Amino acid sequence: MLGVLVAKIVGWAHHCASDPNTGAPCSWGTYWLFGAVGGGLIFPSTVLFLRRRGRRAAETSDRG
Repeated sequence: MLGVLVAKIVGWAHHCASDPNTGAPCSWGTYWLFGAVGGGLIFPSTVLFLRRRGRRAAETSDRG
């Protein structure tokens, strides 16, 4: 979703006309692809990293 929003903003800034039938911005597929891959890799990786860091902190704390 964010990739398509970025495509809309870039299309507006470059004065690129949207598709008249669907309203899709210019080259939205490229932005969608990078957004999907980024979200599919970055989000889960960040969640796993933060969970492991929290688990390690709990093991080494005095209360854990």
